[in-house]
Parts: sequence; structure tokens; C-alpha cells
Amino acid sequence: MKKALLSAILLMSFPVLFAQPNLTAPFMNPLVGETFIGYECDARGVTMGAAGAGVTWNYAFLSVLGYDTTGYFTCAATPYCDSYSTSNIVALNSGEYDYEIESSSSLSLIGGNTGSVYFYLTDPLDEMFYPATYHSTHKDTGVGYGILAGIGGDYETDIDSFNADAYGTLILPSGTYPNTLRIHVISVSKDSEVFFGVPTVTVAQTEAYLWYDSSFHNQLLEIDYDTAGSTSLYVSGVEYYTSHLPLSVSKTVSDAVFLKVFPNPATNDMNISLDLADNKDAFISISDMLGRVVGSFPSGKLNIGANNLTFPVQDLPNGMYIVQLHSPQGNVNQKVVIAK
Repeated sequence: MKKALLSAILLMSFPVLFAQPNLTAPFMNPLVGETFIGYECDARGVTMGAAGAGVTWNYAFLSVLGYDTTGYFTCAATPYCDSYSTSNIVALNSGEYDYEIESSSSLSLIGGNTGSVYFYLTDPLDEMFYPATYHSTHKDTGVGYGILAGIGGDYETDIDSFNADAYGTLILPSGTYPNTLRIHVISVSKDSEVFFGVPTVTVAQTEAYLWYDSSFHNQLLEIDYDTAGSTSLYVSGVEYYTSHLPLSVSKTVSDAVFLKVFPNPATNDMNISLDLADNKDAFISISDMLGRVVGSFPSGKLNIGANNLTFPVQDLPNGMYIVQLHSPQGNVNQKVVIAK
């Protein structure tokens, strides 16, 4: 009886021992076909919060200023795969293709390409390491070079130092995540650049705090810090994420959501019609062919049911644009031409 009572007391006294997250590659590495929605937030009043065990971080107050999307593809499905043949997954965000290598021990970056800017890491740089749990540390160095078309290039050395300094419950506008691991990353980069024939050397340090959950193939929240001068730190960016998994074969995107854009071509105004079963986490983005977002309608401007929206295009350059509806039911794209 005494032994059973002692065991019960120990379990009650140290429950955190059984709640520590353990992040491993099979549960964390992104999958081809996944899309993650980033909600760029007002950084004023935001701090990284406490370190330690069993922490609660409440960021339900975050105010969204804009959006971006990151989609994952096979290397063969992208235009620059020949230059990064060892990549087994590619992230596309705002017109930049980041070529990565997924393995059981890390997610590593080997380069990127926007069409005008190219970089390649002869020594890939780890972006995430596995397994990761409370008090885990990791350090990696990446070495490579970049080229900016028509101007010049640089040689760069990056050092990322990881420290899993906390775990607990993360509260976001998108929901509550009770078993998250926070990783503090310090990045130091040294650039040896030659632009227009003039060599320069620049050393910079940034810091980030990233929250992860073993059921989500991306960071849930990222708070970026930068140096002001050389001594103090300030928050330079805050972004939280939700995801849209590929829909099952039995339910296509077109069955789940409706989107119509007219007239096409558009001259003065673009009309957007859609039906939503749920407007939570839904929004519309309008992007050019380089992935740059030129307009958006956040969830606060979308209603459950029928929506009829108007977007002025008089000030946009002629060309093709993509209107994308992001919703819990799936994503739908419509191409539209602006011709004035």
C-alpha cells in the first residue's frame, strides 16, 4: 500500500516528465503537396516569453497585417531542379524556390532561385534537426555562394546554433497547442561580396524563437529578432502558421469550394465571387506571376455563404495574375489577365 501511494505521489509531483515533446523526422518533415499559410502580424508588444518546462505562451492577441503561402513540391516539378539535383523536396514562397534535403536527422537547405537571384550551398545548412526535445542543442555550418544577375555575387558562411529552451502550451488566434517545443536559433552570417567590382565583407547576427508541435510539419509560430546597432535586440517579425493538407481523392477541391473571377481580361475592376461553408482562416490573395502578393481580402471581409467582392486593378501593370482562395475546405486558383 505504501509503495503504491508513493508511486501515485511521484506521478502527481512530476507530470511534466511525461509531457515533453519529442520531434522526429517522420512527424516533422514537410510532405509534397502541403501548403502552409503564414499570417504576418504586428510585432508591437510581442516578446518571446519565458523559457523552461510547462510554460504557457498566450499570443491570442496577435493582429494580422498580411499573408503568405509556402507550398511543397518534388524537385522535378520545379524549373531549377537541374541545379539542385540532390534535393528531395522544394519550398515555394513568393516566387522563391528553396531546394532542401529531408533526412532522418535533419531538414537542410542546399540553395534557392528566384530567376534573378541564385544561391547554392556546397555545404548544406540545417534548418531543423532530429530528434529534438527539451534541452536539445545543435550547431551547423553552411557554406556557399550567390549570384545576383547583372550586378555581382557573394560567398557566404552561415552558422546556426539551436537550443530547445522550453516546452509547454502555445495559444494562437488559430487555436491552442498543448504540447509544443520552443527552439531558440542564433544565426551568424559572413558575406564576402563583390558588387560592381567593389568587394565588401559583412557580418550579421539574427535570432529567432520557433514553436513546433509533432503533428504539424512546420513551425507554428516564429518570432524574429534583429540587432539595433550592435548591442540591443528588437522584434523584427512575427508570423504564425496554419496548414491546408491535400484533399482526399474522394473529395476534390472544386467540390469543396467555389471561386469565380470576372471579367477576364479585367481593365478597371476585378470581380470575385465565392461561396464559403466556413470563413474561419479563409482569405483571398491576389499575386503576380513572381508570387508577389498585390492584394488580399482577410477573413474579416469574408462571409459564410455567398460573397461578391470588387478589387480595383487600374494601378496594376498589364499581365497575368493568380487569384487564390485559401479556406478550410481547400484552395482554389483562378488566373486572370489585366489588360488596359
